[in-house]
Order: sequence, then structure tokens, then C-alpha cells
Amino acid sequence: MTPVQSKINDINQLIVKRLAKTDAEHLSTFTSSLFSHVAEEDIETYADEDLRGLIATSFRHMQVKPKSQSVLFNPNAEEHGWQSQHSILILHHKDVRYLIDSIRNMLGKKQIKIHKVFHAYFVVKIDAKGAISHIVEQGL
Repeated sequence: MTPVQSKINDINQLIVKRLAKTDAEHLSTFTSSLFSHVAEEDIETYADEDLRGLIATSFRHMQVKPKSQSVLFNPNAEEHGWQSQHSILILHHKDVRYLIDSIRNMLGKKQIKIHKVFHAYFVVKIDAKGAISHIVEQGL
């Protein structure tokens, strides 16, 4: 295990302590997919608290609203428990690959810089109560 993988694993263990057992089982798949397309040297530039916040916030949004949605916010320590100097856009959509490309193109045309893209592709199965019952990572 690399130092970055160990760091992510440690962060997951902190988050898992606050999750229900069924949700904790999905967190590893979620996090693995979220960081699978990010260079380790890029992950190393983030403070543990900020990575924990990014993971927990993104996972929470998927749990609460597993259907299509988008959330744009500027995280701050007082409101979100973590901070970033960048705006964060969280997308959940059936065709997120198309949306990521479209958003990148639109922001590029407007000359708005994208700092980093964290993306995950997976299939989420929802039970009758609207809770996540299964999550499977999908490759590109």
C-alpha cells in the first residue's frame, strides 16, 4: 500500500466511525472510485481534514439524494467542517461522463480555470425506502 492509499484508508476509518454499518460498507467503493483518476502527488497536496471533508460531503450527498442532482458551494470550516479556497461542484447524474465534458468545455470557453476534477463512476441500487442498497464501481 502506498503512503497516499494509507492516508485515504485512515481517513475512511475516521468517517466510518460516524456511519451506519450498511453505509460504511459502501464508503470504500465510493472512495476508491473517487480517487482512482487522481495522481497520488495531487492527493498529497491536500490536508487530511480537507480530504475527509470532501469524501464525507460527497458521500453524504449521494446518500441523501441518490438521484440526479448538482450542488455548488464554497466549503468553510464553520458551516461544513472543512474548507477549500476553491468552489466545489458535486454532480450526481446517470450520464455524468457527458456532463463532466460539457461543463469542462463551457468553463473553458468562459476562461474559468478548473483546479481539480475528482470523479467516480458507479452503479447505485436504491431500495424501496430510497436508501442505497448496493454500489458497484464502474470502469471507464
